[in-house]
Amino acid sequence: MRRPALKWPLPAAIAGMLVAGPGGAMACQCPWASRAIAVKETSFIFRGRVLDVTERAGESIASVQVLSRVKGAVPAALEISTSLAPMNCGFLFRGGETLMIGVERANGVFYSGIGCAIAWLNPRRRH
Repeated sequence: MRRPALKWPLPAAIAGMLVAGPGGAMACQCPWASRAIAVKETSFIFRGRVLDVTERAGESIASVQVLSRVKGAVPAALEISTSLAPMNCGFLFRGGETLMIGVERANGVFYSGIGCAIAWLNPRRRH
């Protein structure tokens, strides 16, 4: 018996990417073409100092002191969660550095969203 041709090649392509492992297909791709778009699409932006970074359950948690607010209301100090998996577009925070930080918020938790927003806000500091 002959197998029917796939009507939708997309599911096969997605399945192939999922089993391919952390190669080129699984790498993070920044959806924003400019800093202006990153600023527009990011809910909270502030200048902050990274006080400490810890790892927990596949995530990096950065404790940050807010030095000045640019967009949105954020507390004077907060924790930011970001994925350690490259395909999830996390951002590698380093203790002691001062950055322009763009974050999102869901269920009371601040997270880096797409880490390339932070990279666009800090052109000399890429992931």
